[in-house]
Formats: sequence, structure tokens, C-alpha cells
Amino acid sequence: MMNFHLIETLHIFQMLGMLERRPIPPSNLAPLSQPGGLLTLADLGKNLGEPAITDWDRDRAKSLLNEISQLATQLGLDATHHRIMLFSTSLGFKMKPEDFIVEVRVLRETLSGELGKCMFYHYPPDKLRVMQGFYPSWKRINEAFPTAKHEALAAIDCYALGHNIASVFHSMRVAEYGLRALAKERKIQLPRNKPLEWGTWQEIITELDNYAKRIVHKVRPGKPKDDALAFYSGALADLSGFKDEYRNQVMHVRKQYDEHQSLRAYTKVHAFMERVAEKIDHKHHTIRWGLKFSP
Repeated sequence: MMNFHLIETLHIFQMLGMLERRPIPPSNLAPLSQPGGLLTLADLGKNLGEPAITDWDRDRAKSLLNEISQLATQLGLDATHHRIMLFSTSLGFKMKPEDFIVEVRVLRETLSGELGKCMFYHYPPDKLRVMQGFYPSWKRINEAFPTAKHEALAAIDCYALGHNIASVFHSMRVAEYGLRALAKERKIQLPRNKPLEWGTWQEIITELDNYAKRIVHKVRPGKPKDDALAFYSGALADLSGFKDEYRNQVMHVRKQYDEHQSLRAYTKVHAFMERVAEKIDHKHHTIRWGLKFSP
């Protein structure tokens, strides 16, 4: 879903209006009968033999055209893009003030006309606040697992849109990045040489659980053992809960979810991925716990 900010568009229209109506102070010009001793661009064009827009107007227009171009790209406004191209070309030459005003006005009307055909969604304020916390709260996770970022963003966006089942679905896809990262870190081997990418959640969880049991029974007590068990057992508890409470239900159309349940799934997955990102990332380095297994 597109994150569209109305305030940016309002700013664009405000700046276009300013360029269209901006009074220009006279500089070494014969005074005209204008209130306050100011000349508009149109007046300037009428009273100079070789009128031209100022460098300020040219630079401001170029900056604003770049801003409008980004908006037009985001919203797919083809006619606006075309007007920007024509306006930019004209700015490369000496422009009369009246021609400048016409270009500004036509661009404003084109943009307004195309925006009138667009439809936008307004996020409820409480859900918007949750969305706005995404980037700071997921910073470490996004750095550790950059390919999971899109799924996590989709999960919170679907929650904000009220698509709660879709939000749970995307949250489980995020959790799967953590699941498979753990399997690769432990170099899990699935039965019958099945590729890890094709392994089911249960198969991977079973192998990870077997490794945790080895730590329990085969490693002498000490801090390395405690740290490793806390990490793997905690991750396994999260994954088993996800599988039974969310993943199996949402994949097989067994349950509906409301906004509270979808937000809870998203929050739990965030905590799980933070746990995983503290130790491993998408490069799948092996964690050096310092464990010593007995025969």
C-alpha cells in the first residue's frame, strides 16, 4: 500500500500558487502604479523590452518540478509528467514572465485534474502511530534480514488498512525468515536429503529441538550452555506457538482474525526476530557458543 502524505501535496500547490502570484520588487526600474511599489511577473513582462524571469524564480521552479516529479511517479500521473518535461525544457531558455506564469498555471491545473481521479486511504490515527514506529523499531531486524523488510512492512500496513488476515499471513512470512536463518546457522540436515528451502515448519522445528536436547544432555553446565539454551529454547517456543496459533490456521483457512489478534501476531514476530537478529543475520554465520559436547 502506498504511503501517501497529503501535507506534501498541499505544500506543492502552495508553492505553485506563490510562483503564479509572486510580486517582484523593482530593481533599477521606472516605478509603476502598483500598490506598495511592487511589480508582479505579469507587470514586469508588460513594461520591459526584453523581460525575463529572475534566477530566483528559475531555481525555485526547478526545485519544485523535482518535488512534483517524485509525486507524479509515486501516483502514476502521466499528464503531469509530460507538463513537467515541457516546463523543464522551457526553463533552459530565456523565459518571459507571462510565459512562466502560463507554465505554472497549466502545471497546477494538470496536477489538480489528475489528482481528482485518484483515490486515497486515510489511516486511523491510532493505527498510523503504530505504522510510524516501524522503521525505528525494526531497524536492527531490517539490517540483519533486509529481504524480510518488505513482508514486515506489508504486515503492519495490512493491519492499518483493516486487512487482519493478510496482516497475520505476512507476519508469518517474516517469522519464516527467522526460522530458516536458525536452520542454516545450525546447518540442519532434513530427512532424505530434502533441501532446507522445501522443509516444512514442523520438520525444521523438530531438528532444532533435537539440537537443543543435545545441549541439555551432552553439554556440561556453565554459562555457554545457559546462553545457548536460552537462545534456542526461546526461539523454539516462539516458533511452535506461531505454527499452532497462526501459521497453520491462516494457511488452511481455519480461522478469522480481528485487529487485536493481528497486531498481537505482528508484535510477537517482532520480538522473535529481534531475538534472532541479536545473534545471526542473512549471512548465516555460525554462533560460537563455546559448547563442549560429551560423547
